[in-house]
Amino acid sequence: MRPSDPLQSQGIALRPRHRALLRAVLIGVLVLGMLLLLTVPALAGFGQYVTYATGPNPYSVRVADFNHDLAPDLAVAVGSKPAMWILLNNGDGTFAAAVPYSVNGKGWSLAVADFNHDGRPDVAVGTTSNRVSVRFGRSGGGFDPKVSYSMDSYANSLVAADLNGDGAPDLVGPTSVLMNQGDGTFGTAIPFGGSLSNPVDPEVRDLNKDGKLDLAAAELGSGQLAILLGNGDGTFGVPVHYPVGPFPDAVTFGRFDSDRKVDVAVKSEPDQISVLRGNGDGTFGSANTYTVPASQGPLITRDVNGDNLLDLISTDVGGDGSVSVLLGNGDGTFGAVESYPVASYPRSVAAADFNNDGLVDLAVASQQASAVSVLLGTP
Repeated sequence: MRPSDPLQSQGIALRPRHRALLRAVLIGVLVLGMLLLLTVPALAGFGQYVTYATGPNPYSVRVADFNHDLAPDLAVAVGSKPAMWILLNNGDGTFAAAVPYSVNGKGWSLAVADFNHDGRPDVAVGTTSNRVSVRFGRSGGGFDPKVSYSMDSYANSLVAADLNGDGAPDLVGPTSVLMNQGDGTFGTAIPFGGSLSNPVDPEVRDLNKDGKLDLAAAELGSGQLAILLGNGDGTFGVPVHYPVGPFPDAVTFGRFDSDRKVDVAVKSEPDQISVLRGNGDGTFGSANTYTVPASQGPLITRDVNGDNLLDLISTDVGGDGSVSVLLGNGDGTFGAVESYPVASYPRSVAAADFNNDGLVDLAVASQQASAVSVLLGTP
């Protein structure tokens, strides 16, 4: 007796040519699914961290290809002198010994961009002496001598963005802006204006779709998020405030659902992340909150697990230190926290594919370890 036809066993009676066609379609779908699984790796987590020594008290880490070998390198700002350290990628996700560079003051924050239009990444270092030092990148990974500029407060956070649309990245600090003169030099600091209570971690994005960059900052002193709509010339309007958790110290933007409107996430001490859905006009709804381990320092977004949904990554200073990941559900909500250990007291995190395997890897500035912790993604 012939083996029973699986289609007939399901009560489906088809002519022979129809059965052959259906089998061919099913096999094609199966093969396509297997090819997708092979070509698009999914991230299951992160491996054991490896540390690379820097100067004492690293506060901030950023990623750029400083020597043009197509492998992401690391820049680290440390709270000692020399205050900037560069770690070049060996091409396989490991890093060469850190090379120090001097700036004015002790390092606090970093911004990386091509400030002088020569095709090479440059670095701006915010320091505890109310100054920003800019070093232009050279071919091969070196840097020109520093040029420093005054700000009106501690430059404890920096972001590079073209605020006036002239094609030259400007520098945004916690309370003021340094406008690029078009050649990598900067003018006098311009205060934001308006009333802000100890703002930190400014971030910029076009929030109301008018083609002008807007600004968000965490108000450490008031437990609020401040939104300032941009005027397109490097100045901003009156701040609008949104309540978040106590002592907010980190901000990040992302589209966390399918409505294509920019949302915002704010991290607050000691253990809270607030997510506010954007309305598309520069305003936001009320916050949904998530609990994470004791946190301090930046919050970033990446698609960690390859599902085309943005996830949240934060650093946790409690205990021996770890990095926490909240996987996005695609509807503006997030799942349970997944934590991965790093060296003690992580203060900053950056993400890139360090070993060219298609997976997200992490670099963490570990303050008490005087090192950068690197975690490679595991498929």
